[in-house]
Amino acid sequence: MATGFGFSVGDVIACTKVAKSVYLAFRDGTGASSTYQRFVADLNGLLCGLEEIRCLEFDESQKYQRLALQEAADQCQQTIETFLLQHAKFKATLGKEQTASKLRTRFHKVEWALFMKSEVDNLRTQILGHTTTINTLLITMQSSTAAQQTSTIKDYNQATLAQSALMMKETQNLIGQTHNMLGTQADTLSRILNILEVSKTQPNIQDVRSVMIEAFDMNMKVYRMALDLQKSQAQPQVDYQAPALPRQVERQRPVELEDAHGRVTPFHVEFINSFEALQAVLEARFRHVPGWKKVKNMEYIMKESNSKRQLDFKAPWESVFLPGRSVTMSMVFWMPPPSALRCPGCQLESQESGTECEIQCQGPSCKLWYERVVDLEKPSLKTFDIYPSRSEPIWPPKTEDAIHEFRRVQVRHTIAV
Repeated sequence: MATGFGFSVGDVIACTKVAKSVYLAFRDGTGASSTYQRFVADLNGLLCGLEEIRCLEFDESQKYQRLALQEAADQCQQTIETFLLQHAKFKATLGKEQTASKLRTRFHKVEWALFMKSEVDNLRTQILGHTTTINTLLITMQSSTAAQQTSTIKDYNQATLAQSALMMKETQNLIGQTHNMLGTQADTLSRILNILEVSKTQPNIQDVRSVMIEAFDMNMKVYRMALDLQKSQAQPQVDYQAPALPRQVERQRPVELEDAHGRVTPFHVEFINSFEALQAVLEARFRHVPGWKKVKNMEYIMKESNSKRQLDFKAPWESVFLPGRSVTMSMVFWMPPPSALRCPGCQLESQESGTECEIQCQGPSCKLWYERVVDLEKPSLKTFDIYPSRSEPIWPPKTEDAIHEFRRVQVRHTIAV
């Protein structure tokens, strides 16, 4: 009697599926690295959308609906950030900037392909629930806004009709009074003609004068009534102000850019419509002030003023610079870790709570806004990969300007790992 080998056909099929998953994990175009990077890019895009939801403006009567919407957005953001934090180990091996060893990278590729599918599906299910709630709240708020606008327009139409009827009645009264005065004026002129015809030789001057004064007074009354009629026609029917549009709807509002010197420059996205055009404008504005070399090296960052979120220059231009948005610019400096917490501009001791939070120096002659960021690897001397490569020579970092010459900076400290 033949003995079995200890495994069945199902085991062979399962092993084949595992081998296929491992093989696909190492492919360049569709492997684990590409899948992870696309997945993280989708999550970051969703986080940007959640930040935009917080910037939406609604009517004061929708306060509780707005709070519910913000709470749903916060829960969705917390779910995404928790997942990214729990699986942060994959960033160094499967991300765009891979800093781990090849052996560890291969191990993480296999781990992502074999064991992360169920967790990713679970995360997608949670996100789907949050987004469904957010969409439901948005539809409810839009319906409420539409109902309020319909009611406002209805009230406006009723007030307009009532005001028009009242003005029509006043106009008819003025026209009747004007007609009567014109008849009286015609009678006065007839009296003047009678006086002139009766007096064959020399007319009575006093009689003619009194009749002329009476005719003049009548003309002035007709003139005043004509002015009143003209004013009533030019008067606005109803003192009505249409509700202001939210800032995100007003397409013609400029973007307000506060540069590293504190200068506020508004620009329209219809005029400056690319990162290359913005870079050219910045180089022109910094040509005669400190920071021109850093702008040429592209050693700066920009943040959205309200959310304090750093702008991603690799994203599409239309999604980064929205009309009405306020943006701040900070020059980037690399420095060794400090022995004490001091202002990098005036060296005044500060009460900093931690890194990656922007604070202002309390020195009376400084008032520098700065932010500390810790890098776990040595920064490259190459320029930021924000814009297309340029042929101009890049200035070396040793010729950079001093920190105290700016209004807003970001200080990056390098820690060897």
